[in-house]
Amino acid sequence: PLPLQQQPLPLQQQHNESIVADNVIASMAAVLLKWGVQLVLVKMGASGCAVARADGSFRRFPCPSVSRVVSVTGAGDVLLASFI
Repeated sequence: PLPLQQQPLPLQQQHNESIVADNVIASMAAVLLKWGVQLVLVKMGASGCAVARADGSFRRFPCPSVSRVVSVTGAGDVLLASFI
């Protein structure tokens, strides 16, 4: 297994919360990055995800639009698996 610093660290924004501003997400990720984590992936459900890296970069990725959602079961797991 990879040391913690080399593993993507997923965070889940609560589904019932309003959308959190980018600077708040980046600030939360900065705490983990200071601990030596190299990359933080924040899953935000239908709002997409955000990635913060130890080099200071931050980017939000919107969720692609689809005409019909059958089930969201396992969506976050698939995101993380495809990201790794």
